[in-house]
Amino acid sequence: MIRTQSMRGATRPGRLMAGVALLASGVALLVTPVGAGGQVTANAAASNITITQTPAADQTAPCMPSLLALSQATISDATTFKLIVTASAPLCEPVTAGAVVYAMPGNGEAWPQNLVERTDFTITGAGVTEITFTKTCAAVQFDVINGVSPAVIFPGGPAHDPLLFPLDVGTSLQFWGLPDCVATTTVAPTTAAPTTTAFVLAATTVAAPTTTIPSVVLGATTVPVGSAGLAVTGSSSDSFALVGGGLVVLGLAFMMGARRKLA
Repeated sequence: MIRTQSMRGATRPGRLMAGVALLASGVALLVTPVGAGGQVTANAAASNITITQTPAADQTAPCMPSLLALSQATISDATTFKLIVTASAPLCEPVTAGAVVYAMPGNGEAWPQNLVERTDFTITGAGVTEITFTKTCAAVQFDVINGVSPAVIFPGGPAHDPLLFPLDVGTSLQFWGLPDCVATTTVAPTTAAPTTTAFVLAATTVAAPTTTIPSVVLGATTVPVGSAGLAVTGSSSDSFALVGGGLVVLGLAFMMGARRKLA
């Protein structure tokens, strides 16, 4: 009889420890979907600036100052604005410039403007540098400047440094957005490619790509033109909650039973 009581007494701490372990496992399952199930995928906006440089075959000419060696031409069509810079000879001092895109308020309002994108380039030798800006639905200003570009500019306030060709304002363009243009955005499913933006023009029948959103998607943020957004996705936690809740109940039962026997 004494031996039986000692064996039962030995099992009481074991039941208590088992109850604690079951309770901890259940709580972990309940909490895990909240911490690990939600994944955040950043959707980076595509660049609206492309720089293409083609060196001249002959680089043996004597160097020249940029003021004498550089010339420019512009081409503006339905979808792009291009500044073509030609260096007739190697430059005695390299020129570093920045192609910038500033967003305008739109609806006829040009100011203030907010910096959306900047791409730097350097001209050293003879050749052709082509700066291509892509036109979208957004109202923006395209500039190629020689210097700094503040985040916000407006008349009488901060301004970016002079244009690369300050005497030719035609190398800059205020663009008010494609006519009858609507930006449509599809949300990428979990672990898939970033958000894709398509532009639908009134004169065309181009359809925006569509994506079937899985049922596990908890929410998404539509990405406006020229900016970046976040798509928040996760997984269903129903099964985790069911198993976790059962383990919690079982653990509590073990612990209460152990305490009653100890009492």
